[in-house]
Amino acid sequence: MPTQTFSLPAPPTIPTGKEIYDSIMSRIEPELVSRSVSLLQEKYKNENPAQKEERKNRYNRAFVEYGKHYKKFLADLEEELHHYQREAMRSVEAWSRAQEQRKLDTLFL
Repeated sequence: MPTQTFSLPAPPTIPTGKEIYDSIMSRIEPELVSRSVSLLQEKYKNENPAQKEERKNRYNRAFVEYGKHYKKFLADLEEELHHYQREAMRSVEAWSRAQEQRKLDTLFL
């Protein structure tokens, strides 16, 4: 009698830290994405102290906003992981029940 196999649902894709950061920050303050940070010193080399202070404040606000979006990202990812875990368990349980039923069927035939 062939053994039935089961398949697990596809696990959620978990991006790298850099991917998460860039994805969130690109919507808040594109100058602060990882590929742009190294260019800022040259870009702003001639700014005056008042401009520098305003940019610093803008960046600080961006990081506060980033923190909020990051917390939401983590909550969403946690929910997605729990969903995956539930679906994987359902799949394994269904397979196990089918195996048990097959064994019972052979005993009573």
